[in-house]
Amino acid sequence: MIVCGSSVDKAGNDDDLATEVLAALWYGKETLLRNYVESRLRSGRPGAIARAVMVAGFPDLSQFNSWSRHWFGQLFDEERAEDLWRYSVLLTKIVDGRIDLWEKDAESSRNSFKLFWPSIEKRVDSRVKKWRDQRKKKLFGDEAPAEIFLSQ
Repeated sequence: MIVCGSSVDKAGNDDDLATEVLAALWYGKETLLRNYVESRLRSGRPGAIARAVMVAGFPDLSQFNSWSRHWFGQLFDEERAEDLWRYSVLLTKIVDGRIDLWEKDAESSRNSFKLFWPSIEKRVDSRVKKWRDQRKKKLFGDEAPAEIFLSQ
């Protein structure tokens, strides 16, 4: 979990960055994330600014994540089997690890969601794993450098 940004500053790939952000979100540390981003943007150091931009893009309420959250919400509220299937297809094409934050609410969902969710959960997990595997190879969207080049 983020401790004064040190774990984010040491992240060697995009997956490590995403994992730190998700952990902070899971534990309600949005303010800590915001403070991290603001301080690194003011630093004037290109590496710190790049990390701030990446961290700013990962939070759950980011406008860039709105479609994934939208389709999950549609799926969560739907009763008709045809629409549940349609929303699940749309969701599994764009979902990422942030879905874990939303699944906490699933216990209060309708029966149709509870019955349908196990049939798509494997596709969601597969999609999330695929994203994680790709992010492990990248840092700021480009090939991750060797660890020796990451020390600050």
